[in-house]
Amino acid sequence: MKKLIAISDLHFGHNKVPTEHIYRKLIKYFFPILNEPLFLTINGDIFDRNLSLSNPDTSIIIDFFIQLYGILEQHNSILRIVRGTYQHDRNQIKVLEKLYYTRKYTFNFKYIDTIDIEIFSSLNNLKILYLPDDLPFNSTEDVISHIKSKLTQLQLKNVDYIFGHGNFKHTFPPGLLSYPKITFTEDSFKDIVDKLILFGHVHVPSTYKNIIYSGSFDRLCHGESSKKKGYIVIKDFLTNQYKIEFIENKDATPFIDIKWNENIDKFLELVNNTISKLVKTEYSDLVYVRLIDIPPEYKYTIITYIKEHFSNTIFTFYTSKHLKMINQFHEIKKSTFDEYTLSSTSSFSLKDIINYTQKQLEKKFNLVLDINELQSYFQF
Repeated sequence: MKKLIAISDLHFGHNKVPTEHIYRKLIKYFFPILNEPLFLTINGDIFDRNLSLSNPDTSIIIDFFIQLYGILEQHNSILRIVRGTYQHDRNQIKVLEKLYYTRKYTFNFKYIDTIDIEIFSSLNNLKILYLPDDLPFNSTEDVISHIKSKLTQLQLKNVDYIFGHGNFKHTFPPGLLSYPKITFTEDSFKDIVDKLILFGHVHVPSTYKNIIYSGSFDRLCHGESSKKKGYIVIKDFLTNQYKIEFIENKDATPFIDIKWNENIDKFLELVNNTISKLVKTEYSDLVYVRLIDIPPEYKYTIITYIKEHFSNTIFTFYTSKHLKMINQFHEIKKSTFDEYTLSSTSSFSLKDIINYTQKQLEKKFNLVLDINELQSYFQF
């Protein structure tokens, strides 16, 4: 067994990118690499929201995992699934766990929803620490203390890898007013992990020192148009000469911005050239476009043109100031949302979060916001 694969943030059931699209791209870009014995970890947020049995996405998800389990069974691979953010995964991964047992697969499978350490005697005593999201602790220090206690109990000095889902401080913009109550730093695990930390939660893939975020498998929102999507492969992961490779999902859903230029004719030409390049790809039946700083008198002409030439393009109008405010909103939301979702069992008020965010934005931009409009941004 030479390969370790880390994938996260599939977000099946997303309200913008259809589950079927994500499923087809996984078959194209993810399944081919599974053709040998390997170690696969899915680091959270398999689901985007709570899904009912009657939702058509549910059958697609079950079909995906039946195929995935079949491949892993064929090659006697290892699968670990780490629970992600509770508001996304909920307890739905329990269904995937039950699927494994009811179909009587024999490959090595485990679902983790609490802090755990595992030793694989058959893999040179490989030691892995699992860190699911929304842990029932009051601080980062409490989490680290709990981990060190577990290491002591097992008579271990450290682990080889950490698989998890959650926040590291370096992924936030500088100067935030606050951080989620459990936010790790580069020093949190300096005496705990020997090789790599493989995490999910942040949708933009990144490597900072020994901390790797695989990012979301597909593009799910604006602001990520230049960012690649895919998953991580660690070759020779049992040795100190491991190699890190990013496998790209080259058909990630396009989310693009097109800003007004000199006149309507040149702008329509720009729209045509930009979208035409995107619709040549295999999964081009869905494109999200933000049209920025469009003069009001030309909006109808532009709407008519796009609907006539690119019927599957979903477009919205924004001003540059509006976009700047939205970007600031997401920074504030990212740092404050966890204050109200402290654990999987806590209750929270969305109204409280919105009111807090409204005050911060009004102070930042010296304006008065419509609370109903602000609330809609939580679906943005």
